[in-house]
Amino acid sequence: FAEMEAEATAFVRSCDADAPILADHKVYMRYAGQGWEIPVPLTREEAEDPNAAAFLARFEEDYVALFGRSVEGLEAEITVWSVNATTPPPEVIAAAPTNRLGEAPNTGTRRLFDAGQGRANDAAIVARAAATPGRFIEGPAVVTEDETTIIVPVSRRAMTLSDGCVAIDVKEG
Repeated sequence: FAEMEAEATAFVRSCDADAPILADHKVYMRYAGQGWEIPVPLTREEAEDPNAAAFLARFEEDYVALFGRSVEGLEAEITVWSVNATTPPPEVIAAAPTNRLGEAPNTGTRRLFDAGQGRANDAAIVARAAATPGRFIEGPAVVTEDETTIIVPVSRRAMTLSDGCVAIDVKEG
C-alpha cells in the first residue's frame, strides 16, 4: 500500500502542487471461484498493518451487508489491492433561487414515443440556449444542444435553474 500510495500521490501532486491529498485504501475480495469481487474499504491503520484475519472479517461483514449471508466453507481471496488518491472536492455552493419567468420558446414539434403512456406524442423542440434561467419546459419536449438531448416526458416539467442546470420535476396532478 505504501508504494501504491506514493505513486498515486505523486500523480495527483503533478496535477496540483499545493492541494492536500486524500488517499483511500481498498482490497477487492471474493470467495474462491466466484466471478466477481466486492470492494472492502480499509482504514489507514488496516492499510499500514495488513492482517489477513482482519481483512477476512471486514470482507464477510461487507458480503453479508450486500447479499444477506456469507458463504460457509469457501476460502476468500484478495484479487486487487487499490489506493485512490484525490484532492478534496470543492465546497458546493447552493444555486440562487430561480424565479419562474415563463415557458421557453420552441422551434417546432416532433413525434416522441412516451414509454409511460405507451404511445407517441407531438413534443416541443426547445433549443437548450433558449432555455435560460427561469424558463420552464412542459413535457412532452425535446431539449436539444450539440452535445446532448434532454427528453422531457409528458408527465414532467423542466426548468433551467440560476446555475444553468436543468431540473426535471413530476407535474402535479
